[in-house]
Amino acid sequence: MVFMDSNALGWRPLKVNTCEILQENDQTFGIFQISFLNILPKASFSGEQLEQLDEMFEWLVQSCLDQMREKCELFVLFSEMHLVCNMLKLLRALLNVDNLIANQNSETPVQVDSIQMQMTFLFAILWGLCSTIRQVSRPSFDSHFRNLVDGLIKGHAKPPGFKLGRNNMIPDSNSVFDYVIDPAKQGAWGKWVDQVSHGPGGVAGLPGGGDQYDEEVLIIPTGETVKQTYFLNLALTHSLPLGVSGPSGTGKSFLTNSIVRRLSKEKFITNVINFSARTSVTYTQDVIMSKLDRRRKGVFGPAMGKKCVVFVDDLNLPQKDECGSMPPVELLRQVRIILTNYMDHKEMFIFSGLIMDIGMTRKTRANLNSLMCSW
Repeated sequence: MVFMDSNALGWRPLKVNTCEILQENDQTFGIFQISFLNILPKASFSGEQLEQLDEMFEWLVQSCLDQMREKCELFVLFSEMHLVCNMLKLLRALLNVDNLIANQNSETPVQVDSIQMQMTFLFAILWGLCSTIRQVSRPSFDSHFRNLVDGLIKGHAKPPGFKLGRNNMIPDSNSVFDYVIDPAKQGAWGKWVDQVSHGPGGVAGLPGGGDQYDEEVLIIPTGETVKQTYFLNLALTHSLPLGVSGPSGTGKSFLTNSIVRRLSKEKFITNVINFSARTSVTYTQDVIMSKLDRRRKGVFGPAMGKKCVVFVDDLNLPQKDECGSMPPVELLRQVRIILTNYMDHKEMFIFSGLIMDIGMTRKTRANLNSLMCSW
């Protein structure tokens, strides 16, 4: 089923579907909000902290979505529900919730710091909810976001649980998209470009400085390369799908390939697919399945104890069919779903296969001078 907003269609269907009814409801995102709060371990998050997250969600999310919809140019039109899900996935990864859940029954469970948690929430909004804003619209969004966080927008006053002081707020000397939470200093922000390190180990996780890959020392570190490396490492650590976009010739493929091929052979199986105008759905399926083992009837996955990382280069190149879709891309969309149903073209029958432990890294090409994250 494909859902499209009637505003995008240009006409309103006679029969309104459930998705549109939900979208017009003020409580649309309530189920995502409640589900996320319910998974947070009580041993690490106090009742006050859960209330703070709930207040920040109500305070910030809808206002940012309204600003994006009304005043910003977007690289890709996503549904608001999808953007909210992206934000919560990113927030879950940044807070390391899965690790907290695993250790919640230990004698000394980790306690989450309220200041760091609220800073992380702001960062998740910028890069999980608003990362598809075009560069030309980012100055106007920057102004809106700062006014919103300062409580200067009518109808969006600061909630009582918001505890960030001036020293914990994003500095106003540059755009809000130029800053990341400083990993070396608690409760502080740092510029992306300041995370560049010139040591022998590379640049903030950037490949380089090794004898085996000497050609990679030619990479000139910038704020954009640090961003891409940061989100790639985060996606690999937490098994998140990630889409990276930008102008041609900016090193997206080179940098992603460098990181993928440096992954431990003992923990990961890597699979690189280079799309072209002639890429078919059969070829895509064969390449994906070539790295997977048959664990039992209808169940496929990498070797036990390993994860399969699939990097798809130039996602936008396959030709569209008569319906306007790209079959190889549609196949990838299905593979990403846990329970997958698709056509085996060799045997000519429909089968259900469980694809296990697969992570996706996708690269597209577009006229966008920034990073787009799609989780």
